[in-house]
Amino acid sequence: MSDVARLRALHQLMRAAEDCDADALLDVDYSEEFLPRTENPASLPLKRVRAAAVAVKLKSA
Repeated sequence: MSDVARLRALHQLMRAAEDCDADALLDVDYSEEFLPRTENPASLPLKRVRAAAVAVKLKSA
């Protein structure tokens, strides 16, 4: 499941970069953490996924 979450996050970053007419993503950072039961009283555990990147537009010659 971790790979699925990572791919979803990367696809969302790519779509956001396309919306800004960016040509590439740099410094892609990804992290996951499970919330402790004290923060999540529900029966199912929750996972927090964070993804960040720098979108760049290449200068044409």
